[in-house]
Amino acid sequence: MHFNIWVNDNLVKEMESIIKETGHKRNKIITEAITEYVKKRKFQEWPEVIKNFKGIEGLENWEGFEGFRKELNEPREIEFGGDK
Repeated sequence: MHFNIWVNDNLVKEMESIIKETGHKRNKIITEAITEYVKKRKFQEWPEVIKNFKGIEGLENWEGFEGFRKELNEPREIEFGGDK
């Protein structure tokens, strides 16, 4: 597919620098940039399998890891890093 885009002068200078460094054609660099942008956008969302996760059967009432804190003793109050 062919289309026209407008690119500001600073970005063109950066792109021309990359063209000189890599020896790639302008079209290849623009295509790579768009490809990377599309890939990045795709992974900004959780996959459907995660979004639709309903939990693990049998753990509906699990309090999570915070539930284990009930078994811990209250901490002693510490002032400036030493015992009070």
